[in-house]
Amino acid sequence: MASQSVAKVAQAANRVIPVHKKYTVQSTGLWETIRRFLAVDPTRSNGVPLNPQFRNPPPGSNEPFSFIDPVTLPAGDIAENPYWKRDSRRSYPQLSFVAQSDVVGLLSVGSEAAPRKELVGETGVKELVRIPMPNFQISKEEEEDVDKMIG
Repeated sequence: MASQSVAKVAQAANRVIPVHKKYTVQSTGLWETIRRFLAVDPTRSNGVPLNPQFRNPPPGSNEPFSFIDPVTLPAGDIAENPYWKRDSRRSYPQLSFVAQSDVVGLLSVGSEAAPRKELVGETGVKELVRIPMPNFQISKEEEEDVDKMIG
C-alpha cells in the first residue's frame, strides 16, 4: 500500500514541467536565481502568459461592433416574454378583477357556460356575446340566492 503511494508521488514528480518550458514570461539571470531561492515552489511559474501564444487575435484588432450577439427566440423577445413568465422559481398569483357591471350582467343574463333559461333565441345569444366572460363561474345555488335577495 505504501509502495503504491510512493510510486504515485514519483510519477507526479516526473510530470512537473520545468519553468523554462512553460508558455509564461519568466525572469532571467540573477533575478531567476533570487526568485528560485525565495520561492515556496521554485517550479511554479508566475502565470504571466507569453503574448504570441495567448493574445491571438490581439485585443483591439477586431472592430468594436463587428460581433453580433445571437438572439434566441422566443427567450430573446423581451416584449412577449415578461419576467413573471420566465421565472420558474416563483409562481406569482395573477389577480383578476370583476367590475360591478360584469356581475350584474352575469346575474341578469348568465354566461356562455351557464345561460339564463328565461333568455331564449337570438336576443339571448346577442346578450351573451356582448357581456365579457369573467374568470369565475357562479353556481346555480348562488344565482338563486341572489335572485331571492333582489326580489
